[in-house]
Amino acid sequence: MKVLFICTANRIRSRGAEAWFKRMFPDHEFKSCGTSKVAVDNCKAMFPDAQVLTPELIDWADKLVFLERVHQRDAIKRFGSETISDKENEVWDLPDEFDSWDDPLLIRAFNWFNLDDFFKST
Repeated sequence: MKVLFICTANRIRSRGAEAWFKRMFPDHEFKSCGTSKVAVDNCKAMFPDAQVLTPELIDWADKLVFLERVHQRDAIKRFGSETISDKENEVWDLPDEFDSWDDPLLIRAFNWFNLDDFFKST
């Protein structure tokens, strides 16, 4: 399965999810991105590979994981509800309150999610 994690700037939450899931589930593919071009561009000084959500990334993914509801709304506004609803997607409601992408509290949050059905297609 190909999973795309989406937050605002592709700086902490989505980047942390991508790294953690790659380590924990090596049989699947993971990428991350942000919804705000301005925020992603500002993040590139620290993370040159930061990327903004594009139609190509949406097409690549089997599943979209929005780290907050606002990211899902932004994606729907930019790309249309059909584009987003055509993909399996979920919202984690994980607020932007972590200090780094490998923050122990963020890693603990990933462990709290019920991942029993995460890799099952709907």
